[in-house]
Amino acid sequence: MIYKNLSLNLKNKYLILPLILAGLILAFEPVIALLIMLLTLLFVNLRKLSLEKHDFLFRLITVSLFIRILFFVITVFSISLHYSTGWQKHPVFHKVIGHTTQLFRDLQREIENGERLDGYLRGDYGNASIKDVITYEEGKTRGFFLHFGVYTQGFLNFILGRSILNLFIYSIAGLWMILLVYLVAKEVFCENVAKVSSIIVAFMPSFIIWSVINIRTSMTMILILLIAYFILRFADNNHIKYIILIGISAAAINLFKFKLFLPLCLSSVLALFFGLKINLKRKLFIIFIFLIFVLSLFIVRPHILNKLTLRMEDMAMVQRAYVQEGGTTYKIYDEYIYREPEPKIPIFRFIKALPKGIFYFMLAPFPWRITHTLRLYSYPQIVLWYLILLFAPIGLLTALRYRFKYAGLVIVFLAPFTSILALSLGNEGIAARHRDLISPFIIVFASVALCNLFGYLKNYKTQDY
Repeated sequence: MIYKNLSLNLKNKYLILPLILAGLILAFEPVIALLIMLLTLLFVNLRKLSLEKHDFLFRLITVSLFIRILFFVITVFSISLHYSTGWQKHPVFHKVIGHTTQLFRDLQREIENGERLDGYLRGDYGNASIKDVITYEEGKTRGFFLHFGVYTQGFLNFILGRSILNLFIYSIAGLWMILLVYLVAKEVFCENVAKVSSIIVAFMPSFIIWSVINIRTSMTMILILLIAYFILRFADNNHIKYIILIGISAAAINLFKFKLFLPLCLSSVLALFFGLKINLKRKLFIIFIFLIFVLSLFIVRPHILNKLTLRMEDMAMVQRAYVQEGGTTYKIYDEYIYREPEPKIPIFRFIKALPKGIFYFMLAPFPWRITHTLRLYSYPQIVLWYLILLFAPIGLLTALRYRFKYAGLVIVFLAPFTSILALSLGNEGIAARHRDLISPFIIVFASVALCNLFGYLKNYKTQDY
């Protein structure tokens, strides 16, 4: 009895320090508790995998986490330096550091607007509208940048208090992409491909950057990967729960990139159709009947065709700001389109513009057009991306040969979505950022080629899929 009481007293004694530490964390930096909870949630999901997979992903995500912590520190330092005065007078600092502020511009804006939203929620601005709070400051107007990133920071500041660590939630959320790429790659081909794909994604510079500075881009990538994973699982058993999960994921994209909702719905519906367990001839027959129906509808109801044409023209007119080619912008469509007061763009002109749009979308920014320091910093990313593109077609052909059903579904899912992006973007920086929405899938196909090159697919090629 005495021994048991002594053991309990010792246990209580050793529990005191952790409890005190937890209390201090909650008192001074409550966001740390939230960060720990989010990390725990990720690692708990890893426990559902087999021991070997769990150990591999646990180590990979842990290393990736430390890399993101390092870049987070660099980001905070750069933004802090931007607020300081005097460094702009020195040419070296202005050249080496000043140009990088464009990279952190959106995050800096989210920090500022998140603080304003916090003040608005606390009633610091009286009866002023949220739009006035965000757009007006000291006699000058600002852009109305009120989106998910601002809401995230604003509510975290309001609930947990203002802390630079509130920004680190972005990095924790971005780690989920490593797990999802692993799962998608395993569905498309095999576990070795999944490992290589997740390693590339974990250390890809652009993914590290977006996970730290752009919550909307990283969360959109995660949701697109989720949709693709559910489509691949749907192809196995055609269970309705995957359609529901795809719908929820697509709806969630409205919070981050609402303009992508309709293109993703189109791609998802098309991929789900091809994932149905009916033979190819029936699918082609259904498509033929559907096309006949659509053409008949256009003839009977011409206003529907007019509305569709207007939507396509709206997409093309996104390029209005990029008619003048130069700097980091480029033209997709013929210039004379913009000289017409009310352009009527024939469908063949969209088809004509598609190859050029895809070329720029997949390859820009070009390494031979380095015009400033920030572009120089992106050079390693560009070279790595070009190497991935070199292997991707080979891997795609290999995947289509041995896993036609699943690789084909990925292509069906990506093709319309990529085409729409290629036809509606005209800025190299924006194109490079949106390209990362589909680049995880390109990496998966490149990983197939790499595994095949080093002999890691021998066992899988002989299996009956």
